[in-house]
Amino acid sequence: MTAVRVRWRVPRRLPATRWTVSCLAAMHPLLQDAERRHPESVVHRGGEIFLSVGVATEVVSDAQRQHIPVLGLEAVLISDADTFPALSRIADFSRTTRHGTDLADWSAAQALSLLNGAWKQPPIPGEQEQLAFDAHGRYMVAIVLSSVE
Repeated sequence: MTAVRVRWRVPRRLPATRWTVSCLAAMHPLLQDAERRHPESVVHRGGEIFLSVGVATEVVSDAQRQHIPVLGLEAVLISDADTFPALSRIADFSRTTRHGTDLADWSAAQALSLLNGAWKQPPIPGEQEQLAFDAHGRYMVAIVLSSVE
């Protein structure tokens, strides 16, 4: 029997991929708990879990209390048939190096600042939000949480 050695090439900067977000989001206990508490505020679409802004704010607060880093957020409009990502509302906290600052507290504070501030209201379709002109539907947010601190 001959051993086969497989060599994987990973690009220096991984592109944002839907499956990465989906796998992490679908498995995280905080998101499962949010769905149990607020089933009407959770939408499953394409393997991802989307939350209303209010529930997303609760999840981020819970993550901060449990010392779980928030790796990213993505805002979308969801209709019955379509998901419209607001490209101007994608926040990536995963590559941040914070010397002397706790990543869990810092990332949660950044996420809460967005959710309670600039992202509190739904995006308006058009070039400014980098959102399709025909976008419509319910305003939702996907959250990516770290599985380990």
